[in-house]
Amino acid sequence: MRGGGITEEYKEEDRRVKRLIKNAKRKFEKKLADNVNGGNRQFFTYIRRKTKSKPTIGPLKDRDKKVITDDEEMATMLNEFFSSVFTQEDVSEIPTAEEKRAESNLNDVKITTWAIRKKIRQLRPSAAAGLDGIGPRLLQKLENVLVQGIKLIFVVRGEA
Repeated sequence: MRGGGITEEYKEEDRRVKRLIKNAKRKFEKKLADNVNGGNRQFFTYIRRKTKSKPTIGPLKDRDKKVITDDEEMATMLNEFFSSVFTQEDVSEIPTAEEKRAESNLNDVKITTWAIRKKIRQLRPSAAAGLDGIGPRLLQKLENVLVQGIKLIFVVRGEA
């Protein structure tokens, strides 16, 4: 590369690398498509990664055709618009629901140590953690400790 120009050799290598990347991507996507029935988790992870978008709002124009770019001003403007298109419902004649006390059959439910162990073992180790942030693998590793605690919670609840 004399004088800062790109040589023909460089261009050819660039095309070759792009071709290799394209073929590798095509091969990977074909493998994902062929393996959908075997386990579609990897497929959907790939799709989710490719389809992520970050929608943005604005800039907006107000009634005077002035461009608004400030987030707070745009939020206020959108709030005013959406408030104007919704109607106020007459809430004075909303029927009230009858109060019925449902008979609870929870006293008939038996929580056994075996049932708790079975449910913990059925958890898929690769599943995502719940809202508490505790993953299934940890629950399965702590099965012996958790079983008695879980049973105690349900027994105490059933007696209350």
